[in-house]
Amino acid sequence: MDKSKAATFFLSLVPGLGHFYLGQMNRGLQLMIAFFGSMLLFDLLRVNVSFVLPIIWFFGIFDALQQYQKIDREKRVIDSPFIPWKGHLHPQPGWLGWAFVVLGVYLLFDNLLPRVLGWGTYELVRTVVIALLLIYLGFRIITGKKLFPSFKTHDHEGSHRP
Repeated sequence: MDKSKAATFFLSLVPGLGHFYLGQMNRGLQLMIAFFGSMLLFDLLRVNVSFVLPIIWFFGIFDALQQYQKIDREKRVIDSPFIPWKGHLHPQPGWLGWAFVVLGVYLLFDNLLPRVLGWGTYELVRTVVIALLLIYLGFRIITGKKLFPSFKTHDHEGSHRP
């Protein structure tokens, strides 16, 4: 293999880059999304879960070095993602639109409710709403139900299909 273990290590200090260097684009992209997406989400929601980012970061370094050894041993690159892109977590049509709606409503109320309710009441309401949403999503995942509703398009009258 013509890849350097040292380069793999140093590039993996930025989550996902070590995997990109090794030719594992899916794995690297998922790691980047997990790390930087978590940073963005935690910042937007003002949730302090600072222990999550170092776990993702150290895991990325560890996994890149493990993948380096595996590729060196087997002499081939297998780009297997951490989580399959398709299957249970594959988004249904319209999920991105709903995500924007939910995020927009959250940001609107995040700026409006503290002024209306007062800061203490707002913090309580925000914490309860986020907790209930996380519990709901957790149960949906555990039970294997789709996370987002599926949207079916109906044929318009007058359209003809052969």
